[in-house]
Amino acid sequence: MKLNLFPESVSMMESEPEHTIRLMQLPIDNDSTSLSSFINILTNKNDYDNMSSVFVTNQKERKIIMRKILTKAVAGLMVAAMVASTNLTTAEAYSITNGSKGFKKAWELSVTTDGGKGILKYGYNTTFINEDYAHAYHSTKSHYAYLKNGKGSFSGSNKAKKKWSKIEVTHNGSKITYGNSY
Repeated sequence: MKLNLFPESVSMMESEPEHTIRLMQLPIDNDSTSLSSFINILTNKNDYDNMSSVFVTNQKERKIIMRKILTKAVAGLMVAAMVASTNLTTAEAYSITNGSKGFKKAWELSVTTDGGKGILKYGYNTTFINEDYAHAYHSTKSHYAYLKNGKGSFSGSNKAKKKWSKIEVTHNGSKITYGNSY
């Protein structure tokens, strides 16, 4: 069914059970009462049945069209509900580089973040192997430690508040980035 709206009339093309095509024009005033009446005809089953010569007269076609309309409406409502229920919180992170710290001997630094709620301990360890590491903590949010060195980007597991997330990676490169994402 094809619906064409013009300022003074509505033209509808439809397929009859015999598969002939018929074009009809219905006058519409530009006031909202006439337009809302026409919309009611389109949506109200009782009026729809009374206007069968204007609309699809084959009951099977009518059911198929109504099922398609209903399916699309339900799908639209489901998408809208999913979008509305999505928690749109933004993640925050604190990162720092090794700065002037070299990698000839072991070192560790610590910094507090998020108003004292987060802690990032980071450094270079030479105990067993030469490794870059980041240990992250947050007292009120889930979080994870991450670092980026010459081998790539790495992250520890996501931890609940008041737990430590750790990432330790074989050292590579001269500029290392360490972080706490919460």
